[in-house]
Amino acid sequence: GWTHETEENEAGIACIAVPITLPAGNQFAISISTPVERMPPHMRATFAHGIAEELARLPDSMGISFPHVSEPPQVEKSATDTVG
Repeated sequence: GWTHETEENEAGIACIAVPITLPAGNQFAISISTPVERMPPHMRATFAHGIAEELARLPDSMGISFPHVSEPPQVEKSATDTVG
C-alpha cells in the first residue's frame, strides 16, 4: 500500500508515501515530494514501488515492516513527460 496527494498542503507540489512500522510498533512514512509536473499521475505507482524496493534492501535484523507495493504497469512515456 501507498498513498499520494496533489497540491493538498502546498500549491504546485505532489507527494507519495509508503508507511513503515518499526519493531516497537511506531509507525512512520517514507515520502517523496516534488513539483507536480515532475510527478504525473501515471508515474506515482512507479515512485512508490521504488521506495518499497529500497526498503526491502534493508537488513531483516532491523525489523522494519511495510505493506506490499505492487509493481506498476508499464506506461509509455510521452513527450510531455520529459523533465529537463
